[in-house]
Amino acid sequence: MPMIWNHMLFSEEVIDYTDRIVHYNLNENYLILGSQGDNLLEFIPFWSTKKLAHKQAPTDFVSNINDINLSELIKSTTYLNRNVNSYLIGYITYCFLETHLKNYIKYFTELTETNERIIKTNLDTIIMKKYHNLNTMNTPILKEFKFNLLLDPKINKTIEIVNPHLANNLQKAYLHTLISLRWLFDPYGWKTKVFPSYMPLFGNKSHLINEVDLLNEKHVIWDKFNNDSRSFIEVYNQAKIEAVEFLNDLINFWENDDINNLNNVIERLQNLNKKAN
Repeated sequence: MPMIWNHMLFSEEVIDYTDRIVHYNLNENYLILGSQGDNLLEFIPFWSTKKLAHKQAPTDFVSNINDINLSELIKSTTYLNRNVNSYLIGYITYCFLETHLKNYIKYFTELTETNERIIKTNLDTIIMKKYHNLNTMNTPILKEFKFNLLLDPKINKTIEIVNPHLANNLQKAYLHTLISLRWLFDPYGWKTKVFPSYMPLFGNKSHLINEVDLLNEKHVIWDKFNNDSRSFIEVYNQAKIEAVEFLNDLINFWENDDINNLNNVIERLQNLNKKAN
């Protein structure tokens, strides 16, 4: 499962640090939804796994997209509505955080012999408790998604350029997300006791991997090829810096239609794509 809280927090912080964003009246609800990115497809209710083609690998934000498509995407967003811009900006922040943490998550997944869901939910639990004094187990994250049942249909036409698989399934994935977030919330622990295979999205101390420094505050090398020993917070902050730089260029292009800003945006996306591969 995704790092829901971390992605929401990351998106909001990127917006706060983006100088040019103040001129845009963003829809915070769509920003939060966009910040969950492809992870929306992971929220498949346990009784309806066949309703989504979730086993098909989603197209990454910048994977296999040529310069023409990138330019088309950026140019098209100039004239789109507030909801679409908000969703797209949230989705972009998702891509930056996921890409920067890709090898970090992989290292701790292999170290603990677990899976991405466990590592990511542990990180969500630890970060929110340590830095924001928020207990994710007892905080209903479903309340953060303040939509009606139907999403703005124009979003699908936009996201189809960068992720056709998500675009085709976004409405279903969103509804499944609402159902799953409610089902996976178990603050009193009764679901865990009744259903042997049940695993809440956020757990108590018994679900935390206490014996491993998941925040890497001791700076163990987790990427030998690049000799990278940064902590989680350091990787998070670097991703935030690059996302802010990208959005500043993007908004400058929207406002001034400057080809130099467009070239900068495409170059930054290409660099992000290299990191993802």
